[in-house]
Amino acid sequence: MLHKNGRVLKKLPHGNDLFFGHGGNDFQFLVRVTGNDTCGSSSLQAARDLRNVLFLLFLNLAALLVYHTVVLLLLEQKKAADLLLENHLLTMQQLQYDNLQQRIDEARQARHDVRHHALLSLEYLRSGKFQAEFKFSGDQPANIRTGQTYYLNLQLGQPESAVLIPRGTFYQKTGGKWIYVVSPDGGKAVKREIRIGRQNPQYYEVLEGLEPGEKVITSGYDNFGDNEVLVF
Repeated sequence: MLHKNGRVLKKLPHGNDLFFGHGGNDFQFLVRVTGNDTCGSSSLQAARDLRNVLFLLFLNLAALLVYHTVVLLLLEQKKAADLLLENHLLTMQQLQYDNLQQRIDEARQARHDVRHHALLSLEYLRSGKFQAEFKFSGDQPANIRTGQTYYLNLQLGQPESAVLIPRGTFYQKTGGKWIYVVSPDGGKAVKREIRIGRQNPQYYEVLEGLEPGEKVITSGYDNFGDNEVLVF
């Protein structure tokens, strides 16, 4: 601030120039305003803009970091869910495989047991002998000793009436579908259809075609040809 004779001079704006005076013409002082204030203002504005840019950049980086973290967490959760589903499927497949393997083993064991029993039964039928273990409900009879051999007649089932014929080589030609039946006077034999049921090592059961007391030919039929009647 300028003084003259102890008085403060007035500041008068005039464009880009500043005039100072006390109202008279005895003293005037001109100050020309340069661009230094404008440069200072511009520098301050630029600093503020740079600070805003850095702040926005920091916010964007923070948001990007948060987004990246969220994406990683979602990927990890999806990976864990896929792994859990895969483990569940593998467990189910293993259970199915174990069940199937168990069924196969049971089927093999059953088939082996059936075959084993069939072979034993066939051997028993052929030889007429088999081993058995007896368990007595009371005291052991005095006439039975360990290591002895006994011949027994076993009844395998309930007795019932049936027409039986002896086993013979006629079956090889007829397959059990027909047989020669001898007439009551014994002068001829007539071909007759029959149906055979159960059998054992000694007899065939005839379900249809024969009556009790009739006589049949059970020997081989190779020499009889296709004759319907045999005359003796």
